[in-house]
Amino acid sequence: MCRQEIRSTMKICIITNGYPLNSEDYWGAFGYSFARVLKDIGHDVYVFTPDRKEEKQKDEEVEIFWFPWLGGRKPLVKLRFYNPIDVAGIISLMYSGRKNILKFVEKHSIDICLAMWAAPSGIFAEHAKKRLGIPYAVWCLGSDIWIYSKYPIISGIMKRALRNSNAIFADGLKLCEDTKAFCRSDCHFMATSRTLPAPSEETGLTNPEKHNFFFVGRIENVKGVDVLIGAMKILIHEYVKKDARLYLFGVGSKERDIQSMIRAYGLDEYIYCKGYASAQDVSGYLRACRWAVIPSRNESIPVALSDALQMGRPLIVTDVGDMGSLVRKYDIGYVVKSEDARGLSEAMKKAMEDTNYERKSMNTQKAYEQFDLKRNAEKFLRYAEKITKQKT
Repeated sequence: MCRQEIRSTMKICIITNGYPLNSEDYWGAFGYSFARVLKDIGHDVYVFTPDRKEEKQKDEEVEIFWFPWLGGRKPLVKLRFYNPIDVAGIISLMYSGRKNILKFVEKHSIDICLAMWAAPSGIFAEHAKKRLGIPYAVWCLGSDIWIYSKYPIISGIMKRALRNSNAIFADGLKLCEDTKAFCRSDCHFMATSRTLPAPSEETGLTNPEKHNFFFVGRIENVKGVDVLIGAMKILIHEYVKKDARLYLFGVGSKERDIQSMIRAYGLDEYIYCKGYASAQDVSGYLRACRWAVIPSRNESIPVALSDALQMGRPLIVTDVGDMGSLVRKYDIGYVVKSEDARGLSEAMKKAMEDTNYERKSMNTQKAYEQFDLKRNAEKFLRYAEKITKQKT
């Protein structure tokens, strides 16, 4: 039986903690791609997000409202409840978000909201439902359930926002289970991904005669970049794999520490710190490198994983969240324990000697199917159509 097409046009408001400044921005890039797929399917899409005090590219397809608050230069996940300046920003964020969401959804006659992250986006969506009767779904993305739920006050508010939602999604299978346990409500798996641009014709990004590894992500403790540098030290100096190269993209609070480690370990000619990564950088370097490495200490299913699959690149990942089970299920790389530099270096050594690389690369196509943006957008829309019909 053919799946019934979703035909009715809806006005959908995406409420998100972070949204890209332009098509090349990595911050919240999956939200940008998801909004465009919904738009391409035929729906009217609006975005409500905290202001970022940087220059923004005008979006001709999706209306974005950057609501004002006392922050803007620090990602919400980095706000700390014990820092007085951050606390002032959080209070400002909550007050302005609750106030402006009502004006925004009324102005555009929104049919349904999709909150990306349970807090604070889910809290704003719940406020709109309580005051205006607009239904909403919440898409949990890891930091909300695994970080914010540990704070006593925000935990209770976030739990209420989840329980009062019309549908709950999570971008990982383990995250689904953790979300269910947290709020005692049903949760459905819906992966995040983004559409990468086609690699440019530029050549010479890497030396094709070397074994090139690729990393992209925030340079923060949770991403395990220090473990990756330790693994490269063992790979180069103990296993004498002098033809290994690592192209490391990302920015964050640990950049200086990582650069100091690289110098201290004598790895300057083997590791290239490339800084901020545009979407074009990611597609280009993934094409030029053979393996993607994700050494995270804690993770659900990062966008870096779906990026690698989209470009047909096998992976070396830590066994956290759903990464290990996915890599094993589809035979698309190697899985190691988190915080194990030696284990990671051994996996990288095996990768350099892998005679089944082409098969692993081909397997990534099958694995990527569950990250297909249109497939996941249609999944959300089936729930949205049912929810909005119940409302009427």
